[in-house]
Formats: sequence, structure tokens, C-alpha cells
Amino acid sequence: MARRKDSPPRRQPDRSIPSEKTLLDLAHARMLFASPTTPPPPSSSTSRILDTALSSFSLAMLHFTFDLLVQHQYGSEIVWLGLAVRTVRAWLRAFLPPSVLRYPTARHRHPR
Repeated sequence: MARRKDSPPRRQPDRSIPSEKTLLDLAHARMLFASPTTPPPPSSSTSRILDTALSSFSLAMLHFTFDLLVQHQYGSEIVWLGLAVRTVRAWLRAFLPPSVLRYPTARHRHPR
């Protein structure tokens, strides 16, 4: 017969008003919730390129994973070179169009 284990003592949480300043009071004192007076700086082209590369790389890795799972599901031999080539092609297809479309050309800078 299993022994009964003693459970830890239980009690209700303290619901009284805090006697010291809370984190919310400190944040209000430092005016952390005040709206900023200056607008944030525009993103640089480097950060836009890195954002595009990161999102397209994530899509390419998803493509790699699904391609590998399909080859494994059908029981075919995994050709790693072909898998790598298809992954690089998927990355280029996911990276180039957004990166080209995000950057303003001379036509956008100087409208007629």
C-alpha cells in the first residue's frame, strides 16, 4: 500500500495594499509611459537588407525541411547536392524580389 505524502502547506495570497512603491509607481515617476516627443529614426538600408535576408532565410530553411521530408516519405535516396541547390534557389527567389522592391529607385525619388 502506498504511503500518503504530505502536501506542502497552502495559504491564500496576500491581497493587502502594498506598503512600498510598486514597479508601476516607479515607472510613472520616471515617466516611462509618456509618449516620445521625437519620432523614431527611419530604418537604414542595412537593417532593411538584414530583415529581408532573415525572413527569406527562414523560408528557405522551411523549404529545405519540407523537401527533405518529402524525399524521406517516398523512400527515395536523398541527393544532398540537389537538395542544397533547390534550397539556394528558393532562398534567392524569396530574397531578391522583396529586396529589389523595397528600395526606392530614381523614379521614386524624383516624381514627374
